[in-house]
Amino acid sequence: SGNVNNSINQLPDSDQPEKPGIKEILSNLQTAIETDTNLGEEDKIEALEQVKKIAEAGQKPAEGNMQKIAKNALTFLKGLTVDLPSTAKLVKTCGSLIPVIKQFFGLP
Repeated sequence: SGNVNNSINQLPDSDQPEKPGIKEILSNLQTAIETDTNLGEEDKIEALEQVKKIAEAGQKPAEGNMQKIAKNALTFLKGLTVDLPSTAKLVKTCGSLIPVIKQFFGLP
């Protein structure tokens, strides 16, 4: 998770204090993954790798290749939550954060 932190910390802080930016959103997602007891260690590692990819793509969100990387990572995270109980923290977190991340990247 150290590499994930580094990638997230390279993103700019939100320019609107009352509204979280991509940096804050990915930090929340990272915490949800790390603390979810429904995920096995391997799934946590892979999910954190996807968050890292999104953070790296977030440094140049307008580039088409970066949008594709983010879209693939989001698809993986969505798929990961399918088998989890609907009450799982990660399911709720992904449900609220994935649309915001998609909007950041201009994805449909």
